[in-house]
Formats: sequence, structure tokens, C-alpha cells
Amino acid sequence: MSHPSLPALNAAAAFDALQSGEQVLIEPAVVQIQSPDWAPKIELDDLLGELTDLHAAYGLQANATFESRACVVLHNNLSPTADAAADAGFWRWLSLGPLLPIIELRYESLRPEHVGLGSPWDALLSRLWFRADLSVDLYDEDPYALSGLGDLDFWRSHVLRADYSACRQLLRALLRFQFPAENECRPRLKPSGSSECGMRALAKRIKLRHAVVAFELLNEADCRLELETLSEGLD
Repeated sequence: MSHPSLPALNAAAAFDALQSGEQVLIEPAVVQIQSPDWAPKIELDDLLGELTDLHAAYGLQANATFESRACVVLHNNLSPTADAAADAGFWRWLSLGPLLPIIELRYESLRPEHVGLGSPWDALLSRLWFRADLSVDLYDEDPYALSGLGDLDFWRSHVLRADYSACRQLLRALLRFQFPAENECRPRLKPSGSSECGMRALAKRIKLRHAVVAFELLNEADCRLELETLSEGLD
């Protein structure tokens, strides 16, 4: 019982080889981590094909749209175990191995952090998977409706890099608050703004509130009430 994992040093060597135009061979360096067995819902080649088709449809001119749809495809088909999802080496293996072509398509200039040699929120695959995993609502008619909302900055700055996003009911409440009627074209607060207004100001207030309120003990409705209070004066 295990999942594949690529150590950081080996991943760095593979990335250097890739940048030098050399053949990238990672399989000899892959280790098997003892954990519950992992198997994707579909073959990884088929998953790569679906992601490639998505990229062909939206391309570099619509990265936000591509990522909003790619996160659902990746999450729905990759199905990593909890141990694999928490292992940075698992994402490095996917990024420099079977799913490398989609990362090369996504970025005009590939950097180490894109393949897992840095923060997991800068690596394409882990970022997309966690985006869907944090926001999926299994009780909704469309479980991934919330995953498609928001632009790249919203997810990176206000969700994935924020400690409070680990509270899923708070995150779902935040998405429904910021995008009423699930309409990402009309966010409730200005997406950027200064430290005194807009979404950036609300994010700071949530962070401060999270230090004294256990959002994890609240349901989504109570989290929404907290957001309504915290957002007073920001719009």
C-alpha cells in the first residue's frame, strides 16, 4: 500500500535537466511512500488529454477560465488519498512526470515553483486540486459551482495562502458572500482595493477575527453572519 513521491533534490535535478533541454527521467528517483493505495479514477494519460483539451479551448489569454475548469477536472479524476495530497513529493512526481505537458502549456516561462519546488500554492497541480477540494459542496446540486468563482488573485491571496481557508464552511460562506447568485462578474466587494476597503480589507478583518473565533465550530450560516458584520463599511 503506497503512493509515488519524488524527493525535492531529485526534482530539482530533473527541473535543471528540463531547462537544459535534456531528457527528463524521474522514474529511477521515485520512491513509494507507505500509505493507503492510491489510484486515479481515469488513466493519467486520459486526464492529461482532458486538461490539454481545456487549455486548447481557453489558452494563455484566459488562464483564469482555464484554471476554474481545470481544478474540477483534476479533483474529480485524480482522487489522491489524504496521505498523497499532503505529500509535496506526490505533486512533484505528477508535475515532472505524467502531467508535465499541461504545466508547460500553462506557463510561457516555466519556473521551479510551478512544478512543486516551492510553495504548494504556486505549483499548478496542487493549487488547482486544493482549490476544488476546499470549495466543493457535496450537498449542492452542482458540487463544484463555487470552485469556478473568482479570479487567480482571489484564490491565491485570499484563499489558498490564508489560514482561515482551512475552515471549509467559512470558505463556502465567503465565496457566496463575495459572488452573490454565484455571479463572478459582479463581486460584492472590489476584488483588490486598499487596506481600508474592498476584498483585501475584509481578508485582514477575517484573519484578525479568526484569532479569537473558532470558525470551525460554526456552520455556514453562522459564518455568513460573521462576514456580514466584518464587511460593514467596506463596500
